[in-house]
Amino acid sequence: MKKITLIFALLAFATSFGQRNGNQKPVLERSAVAQNIGAVNGVRSSGQQATNAATLTAYVQSINGSIESNPQFVRSQNIYQLDKSEPGHVANAANLGQNPVSRANCAIESDCNLNDATPDDATSPYIWDRAFADGTCCSGLGPVSYDVYGPFTVDVTGAYDVSSLQVGGWDGYLFVYQNCFDPLDQTTNYVAGDDDGNGGVGTSDIEGVTLTTGIEYFIVTTGFSAGDFGAYETTITGPGTVTCGGGGGGASGPCAYENPSNGWENGFNYGGTFGAVENDFTVEAGTTFDFNQITYYTFILAGETVVGVDVEIKEDNGGAPGAVIASFPAVAPTSQTVIGGNFGLDGSEVVLDMPTVTLEEGTYWVALNNGVSSLGGPLFWEVTSASIVGQPSYQNGAVADPTLDGVYSFSGDCSSRTIINFDPTAPYIGYMNVFEPLQTVEVTYLVHLGACQILKL
Repeated sequence: MKKITLIFALLAFATSFGQRNGNQKPVLERSAVAQNIGAVNGVRSSGQQATNAATLTAYVQSINGSIESNPQFVRSQNIYQLDKSEPGHVANAANLGQNPVSRANCAIESDCNLNDATPDDATSPYIWDRAFADGTCCSGLGPVSYDVYGPFTVDVTGAYDVSSLQVGGWDGYLFVYQNCFDPLDQTTNYVAGDDDGNGGVGTSDIEGVTLTTGIEYFIVTTGFSAGDFGAYETTITGPGTVTCGGGGGGASGPCAYENPSNGWENGFNYGGTFGAVENDFTVEAGTTFDFNQITYYTFILAGETVVGVDVEIKEDNGGAPGAVIASFPAVAPTSQTVIGGNFGLDGSEVVLDMPTVTLEEGTYWVALNNGVSSLGGPLFWEVTSASIVGQPSYQNGAVADPTLDGVYSFSGDCSSRTIINFDPTAPYIGYMNVFEPLQTVEVTYLVHLGACQILKL
């Protein structure tokens, strides 16, 4: 190992800181028959965006003093920060020197909602003259509005299917772009497109598109012509896991853990008579999830609304719901919008805001119970057989149907980081991007701290 002679009296570190074949039971029954459904693909997304501007953090220690508060070093992109605010705990990193996920040269507004809506093209600023399905420019039937999902990546290179159900049958269009999407530069970064899918008008299917690891992609949902807009449901299936929000550790920003709809296939009653309905999700290693919003999808009688529902966040206990971490009784929806339905019932997207619950890496469960509707009608949390993320749904403490999992989006803010525990007794010294064995330290001068650099005297 290269010998480094450092001539300084102090240690200084500068850091800069984003859907069942066969007989289908009515939704008013609790499904209990397992069916062969073929391959199961779960889609989980988590995103990260840019945060605050750079700050400078430094800690100075005299040569014969002790390291205060047993600090730790947090590493990201060749830079270390000395954090001594919480001894013995993992240091949180807001933005550890990573390039912002928003990227200065890709300034497009996007999110990680697979189930969303395109805005009214008569009033929204998010409009464009869309490309044709083959990527050439451009349709004269607009302008039409658009909504963007991404950026997302895949962890396995291969052929993926991207499908869209335009709720209510409005005439939609679907595109995949890579690296960036610019509505004023419609052909650049084009990957694939489709007008009408296998289900005809109201569906779009991009089948067998090759997605490559390490490349960021965007899905653009838009209209065929002016006046074509509304709610949609997107599914992405393929050989790998889809991660929305961009890659790279050390970033912080909005993220979501999701399981998409399968066309309002079925639902489990969460009105209290049959016990809580519970669904799990997993926070990946090296991530802190500040969980503050639940979006779930409910069957409800036409004309009724959800008044409130009891929410519990639980630990995992060997693949089953465990101890309660946080409990919020009678949470009133922040919003609820009818976006579909089945079995003569409306299907509503319900958003619940709640106090932030901070979760470190691991598996957790969200339980809904004692749901109340405005006229006392039944409520059913939508479930799907098309994708099982983790474990199937639990109801009243047991697996209700091993082929069914909940449809949801659990969102908040994610911060990711790589932790290096610093042992002040070890003969190592942090010097920019490596720990080098300490060979010679000559104490002669003080170190002057400049912005984001270490000065050697």
